[in-house]
Amino acid sequence: MQFKPGKTYADYQPGTDKLAEYGLAALIGGIAVKKLGLLALAAGFFIKFAKLIAVGVVAGGALLRKFFGGRKNDSGNA
Repeated sequence: MQFKPGKTYADYQPGTDKLAEYGLAALIGGIAVKKLGLLALAAGFFIKFAKLIAVGVVAGGALLRKFFGGRKNDSGNA
């Protein structure tokens, strides 16, 4: 790969060339903050709909128990 003359790393001039105002730590920290914001949003959603979610979990558990609970034998023979 060929770079244009005057555009290589060796041609960097500290006083005149632009330098990024943030480093790798800031980029990683920004991603972490964004993820934490998403977690806070999910927690707020859960708190807002906690009763509805609890009813759904109980109903789902009852449904699973009904399907996988098996049948009782009324005749007494195992």
